[in-house]
Order: sequence, then C-alpha cells, then structure tokens
Amino acid sequence: MSLEFKRYSFGYTKPLILASDIKIKKGEVLPLIGLNGTGKTSFFKSILNLLPLKEGSISWQGKELKPNDIKEVFSFLFQEENFLSSWRVGDYLEMGGGNLQSNSSRDLFDVIKWSDLYFHELSDGMKARVYLSKALSRKRSAFFLDEPLAFIDEFSKREILKNLSALGMKDEIIVFSTHDWTICSDYFDEALVLSKGEEIKKVKLDEFKASFQHPPK
Repeated sequence: MSLEFKRYSFGYTKPLILASDIKIKKGEVLPLIGLNGTGKTSFFKSILNLLPLKEGSISWQGKELKPNDIKEVFSFLFQEENFLSSWRVGDYLEMGGGNLQSNSSRDLFDVIKWSDLYFHELSDGMKARVYLSKALSRKRSAFFLDEPLAFIDEFSKREILKNLSALGMKDEIIVFSTHDWTICSDYFDEALVLSKGEEIKKVKLDEFKASFQHPPK
C-alpha cells in the first residue's frame, strides 16, 4: 500500500514547484527538507486544499482522493498558536475526541503525566512533544507535520527524531517538514527534498549530505 502524488504541482498565479511524481510506502517516515520559504508548509496546505492545485492528483492505495476524503485519511499538525498558553495539557489532549487519557498506548511521547500543567508552564521541547502526541493519536493513514523541530533545543530534537524513526515499523506514513536536515541524517535513510521552482525529489540522505560536503566542481 502506498501514497502517490502524480504530476503534482501547486501555487497561486504560478506553480511553486514543477509537476512531481512521489510515491511513499506504508510505514515510511520521511523528512521533507528545504530552506525557509521554499514551500514546505504550502505543500501541506495544498494537500488540505487550502492552496490551489495547479495540476495532478493524490492517490491512497490506488484510489484517487477527493478533497472531502483528505481529513478522513490524513492528519495534519501545523505550528500552534499562542492562544493555548492558558489551556491545561489534559484539556488539549482530549479536545476533538482524541482522549489519550484512556488510550495510553498512543501516548508516543509520554505526555499524559503533564495533563495537569498549563501550556505556559511547559518548555518549548515539552510543547512540541504534546502537539505531536495529539496529532499522532488520531487514527489516520498518513500524518503531515509542519516544522515539529522548530524553536526547540538539540536534546529535544533528538528525542523527537528517535521516536519518529521508531514509528517506521508501524503501518502509518509520516512526513515532517524541517530545514534542519543534517540532524535527520542520523535517524533516517531517505528524505523528500523541496526546492522552489523544481520537482520534489526523494533522495538518499547520506548521498545528499555528501553532495554538500563535496560539491561538484
């Protein structure tokens, strides 16, 4: 089973990327890497139909998905807003029926123990783990996570990446955007690379890393 993007391109007046063919197999966890401003968040928004699709389609298990199917199959995590500062962690985890309290097997980042704390009492690394646990607790086939490593310390990044890499043994697909690709090469073999005005490419991270260390003359 796989997720396929066929001749996929998005944008407003002009496409942000060239038409791309991408195939992601069930169980894959892939960083989506690219510099700031290259369209990583826009790519996720295009899947949600929040940004116009210029051409192409998305298929899951061989069936083309329509806009109304997306939220039933995929889960999205975008960078959270400050309004959560006055919320209790437990209330956030239970919001929308995602009750991690009674489904601790989905507590992937060990956050239930913080249920009585308020968000303003959490470090940035703790907040990131809460957001991820909430998003990944949903019963979906694929997860798209927007910059889950942003604004957190090195230790928290590595804890999160270690947990995400372990999820590669599961049935779901996970794609998470980041511009901090060098640390990802310690945990993942492959990544999607997005450069503005080019195709999205699936690459071997060790080869990609070597191309920066020894650029062609």
